[in-house]
Amino acid sequence: MKTQLHILTALTLCLFLENKAVAQATRLLRTPAISARHIAFSYAGDVWLADHDGKNLRRLTTHVGQEGDPHFSPDGNTVAFTAEYDGNADVFTVPVTGGEPKRLTWHPLPDVVKGWTPDGKQVVFASGRHNAPYSMPDHFWKVSTDGKGLEESLRIPRVWYGSFSPDGKRMAYQMVFPWEVEFRNYRGGQNGPIRLIDLTTFEEEKLPWDGANDQHPQWVGDEVFFLSDRDYAMNVWAYSLKTKQLRQVTKFKDFDCKNLSAGGGMLIFENGGYLHTLDTKGGEPKKLSITVEGDFAWARPHWEKVEANVADYDLSPSGKRVMFSARGDVFSVPGEKGDVRNLSSSSGVADRSPACSPNGEKIAYFSDEGGEYQLVVADNFGKIEKKIALQNPTFYYTPAWSPDSKYLAF
Repeated sequence: MKTQLHILTALTLCLFLENKAVAQATRLLRTPAISARHIAFSYAGDVWLADHDGKNLRRLTTHVGQEGDPHFSPDGNTVAFTAEYDGNADVFTVPVTGGEPKRLTWHPLPDVVKGWTPDGKQVVFASGRHNAPYSMPDHFWKVSTDGKGLEESLRIPRVWYGSFSPDGKRMAYQMVFPWEVEFRNYRGGQNGPIRLIDLTTFEEEKLPWDGANDQHPQWVGDEVFFLSDRDYAMNVWAYSLKTKQLRQVTKFKDFDCKNLSAGGGMLIFENGGYLHTLDTKGGEPKKLSITVEGDFAWARPHWEKVEANVADYDLSPSGKRVMFSARGDVFSVPGEKGDVRNLSSSSGVADRSPACSPNGEKIAYFSDEGGEYQLVVADNFGKIEKKIALQNPTFYYTPAWSPDSKYLAF
């Protein structure tokens, strides 16, 4: 089929009413980091910097490439981050005062920033450069910030996330790369205990583990903080190296905590799309209210080719047209002659799983307009005839018409 699918889409992460922005705290702030003076996070493909309270926000990177995984140097003056510049993901650094990013790695496989050595002279990153033909980035390397010399392996056989002890002689680390991070209360092969490894003798000690999903260890003083869902929601826990005891630090229930990071005696993590900070010495987590504003070119209405984003399809009874769902809209596409029709044209809504009725008169699909999925019945030109609310809000799929076109099963 030579016909190409295009869609005029408006990404509605920011709400506009008569060209006046509605001020509200921004969510989906990802991979946060914290130092004694600043916080950093990734949003909309850029790295942002702010004070501890979320004020004085500014964009630290502006390149069209994707940037993320910020990590502060021990002195808090430099941010190392992963950037997809020049067609590949590599390690870069930039001063907190801004400036041109400095590239530190050049390998054709992805290099993902994971932190710094305690002396601040080297950036630690994950790479699969020695794993051919298996290229999963599950090995740690370090590279000098002055750009001199070759990258050096940490010689830990398998590691996805880790944090040095204050003296740099040991590391608390997470061994297994989790390929499915959203499987809540999962108990299986992706899980493993947090390990403490001596970087000279390579002797290991495992933290207490009950099969839970333990992630993102952060070594702070005499404690190792980490994320765990052992109470059936991902929360912050701490392990005392002195008493050998575990304690639960946060008790969130609605949303899981994600991407824990430490610096300057503070912790920072995501929960429910917002960032939270927490003093390692005690107290309650503090939710940050951050409003990200910028000239986001991707938020403007624009034409987008979506033929590579087709998720579901169904053939019309006559065989002359095919229904596709792609990038949140439902399309009717001719097999040979005719026009491409966007049947739903719903910006900010996920429409999916189209199904043609056997009599060729109706199209059914699922739509999450309003917050939960409902079943929509429309004619062949997208005119909605019926919206059917579904009990027990969940993820519905695979609608199928009865032969007489009177019923739908799903």
